[in-house]
Amino acid sequence: KFGLSALHVIIGANDLAAITSLLDAGANCKGILVDFPDVPSEVKDLLSTKPGAQELATEYYFTYGSLKIGFPNHENEAKHLQKFAGKATTVEQYPLVVPHEKSCTNPNCPFLHQQASLVDNPGEGKHVQGEVFEVRTEDIVAFDKLEGFRGVIFNDNVYSRRIIDVDVEGKGTVSAYVYFTTSQEPMLQVAAGKADFVSEYLLDMAKGELKPQFEKLKDGKKSNRRASLARSNQRASNRDFISRMTMETDQANGMTDGKKTKSLQDHQNFFNRPLTQAPVCRFNSRLRNSIGSVQQTINTCNIASITLALKGLGFSCSVDDIFTSLRLPVGWVVDNGLTLAQVFNVLVKLSGSTYEGEQLLPNISVECYHFDKAVANLASFRDYLKLALTKKENVLIVNFNTKIARGIPKGGGHFSVISGYDDVTKMVSVADVHPLKYTAHWATSDESLFDSMVDKDSSSKCARGLIRVSLLTAGPNHNMEACRRSVSFCDAMFDTTEQVWLSRWGDLPTHCFNSHTNMGGLQTIALALSGFLSEEDYESIALPNHVTADFLAWTLSLNITDLLSNTIDPQTITDYTRSACDALSINLSVNTQEANLESVDSLSEFFSNNIGGSEFGVALVLVDINKALGFEIISVDEGSEAAALSHGCSHWCVVVSVVDTERLTNTAIIADPCMNRCGRLW
Repeated sequence: KFGLSALHVIIGANDLAAITSLLDAGANCKGILVDFPDVPSEVKDLLSTKPGAQELATEYYFTYGSLKIGFPNHENEAKHLQKFAGKATTVEQYPLVVPHEKSCTNPNCPFLHQQASLVDNPGEGKHVQGEVFEVRTEDIVAFDKLEGFRGVIFNDNVYSRRIIDVDVEGKGTVSAYVYFTTSQEPMLQVAAGKADFVSEYLLDMAKGELKPQFEKLKDGKKSNRRASLARSNQRASNRDFISRMTMETDQANGMTDGKKTKSLQDHQNFFNRPLTQAPVCRFNSRLRNSIGSVQQTINTCNIASITLALKGLGFSCSVDDIFTSLRLPVGWVVDNGLTLAQVFNVLVKLSGSTYEGEQLLPNISVECYHFDKAVANLASFRDYLKLALTKKENVLIVNFNTKIARGIPKGGGHFSVISGYDDVTKMVSVADVHPLKYTAHWATSDESLFDSMVDKDSSSKCARGLIRVSLLTAGPNHNMEACRRSVSFCDAMFDTTEQVWLSRWGDLPTHCFNSHTNMGGLQTIALALSGFLSEEDYESIALPNHVTADFLAWTLSLNITDLLSNTIDPQTITDYTRSACDALSINLSVNTQEANLESVDSLSEFFSNNIGGSEFGVALVLVDINKALGFEIISVDEGSEAAALSHGCSHWCVVVSVVDTERLTNTAIIADPCMNRCGRLW
């Protein structure tokens, strides 16, 4: 279909020895460097010595959209469109898709307009009208950067370049370069009745009002650079940024601050400038060949993001592998999606589980950061990105609201992977796990991404955030420690004895203890007991690997109406726990003890003398969850039907240890039955 040769395949595999062998055997090199604008320098140096390597296969370029004369992006690329050949129509029919509503998924584009997409499905759609220009090699190189095209067989191209036949007025039929979208989302929009095939992209479709966040560009104080950005169209700003983000981190680190400043001063339009100098961004090159390789199924962006992150670290771990190894119920993952804390717990079990077959990723370090407004700030987030992405051993999974991050009318919670950060332009690139909907690679401002993570998850009522998955034991030194409340039982800050003790609760199945919040007291008993039981205990009571609140309610013949109506008091929780131990023949001592709450020190002393691995004990405690976290995550709508019946912020949980490490000083470790908020341990 694409007329590729063995040399194309070997270049795509980056096998220098095989490339040399093919060249020695007389392989045809005509146009090979045009087909691969983005190859390693050693490959480029080798091929550039061959005759015809940089020759174009055709001198014509066909544009159907914003590069047409008089359209928003023509002026930006005018030096590459100097010789107009004539108006033209494609010989074959193609789907040129334009949505009904004005929308723009690119947060860098200032306009809400009807974005056109040409799909490489010959025989469908209509004969497409456009314009043809005569071009040189350097012109095509510039368009490749604009459209995010790396090479003919790479799977992470934003747009793919092909040669098609077009009829040019006054010239007849010629072969011309054209760029097709790599996403099938436009065809899905047509199928859903939200877009149409058109034969010509009109100027009114390309124009649009300024997005709200760009309104301030109207006043006379805007800078030349931002004014230039406001005039540029969607694909110009996005594609050039993507091409910059795909450069290697070591190149970025080799550029001095002086060069960065001069580069910006030399180019008034930052996003459309030719990439003639080293970039100023941090791109995780480990992710480079994985972008676009993962397409989530329905509501599985959570697990799919884990798969993509692990690819970036060199691990082959499919979505099916994760579901199977941890025995995750499909309904638990898909029906309501997973919160940031739940995805963190899945990763913790994959990296350190003591259950047979669950530890797929030994020696992987995992850290979770919730961006609650009370503790997170943009400056710390920016510093963290710069530090974390300096190391290729770090991959960041991000949980965000798509409406806020992408500046679109509708959206919700989503997981993907951060692929790079440019600390000069304050832009973040995202490798998406839903290419069909969002494209495989897109960019947004760090402020928009930060705001989208501060947004609260509708199910946990907690902020979203990010997870660092790493081959390094220790993360970067940063100022986001207050955001890191979720705890991994296999964290290297704990000694082996403490890890084993914490694993009794942290390594329990991820999907357990998910009853109604008003059942929290009984769930806490079930959680506490589950950590003490052995495999033999579970066999004797005919349970798989944990106790549930429902099991206790049935076994103890408790009144469900009472459980759902009233917060269980300490004495009742003690009585229920004793009854459960008797019914299950568990030899545990259960006591009600009044802790001294006069000071932090007295409470700490109480915990130290009664709980932890050395004491083989835990404490069931009733807390105000808002005060425990230091900010409000539980609020009750006073006008709702449930308001009079809700337990509000009263929350039962299990204190399993008090630790004193370099990072956590005199800190209580909580095992929580409500894992979706903070994780199993926090």
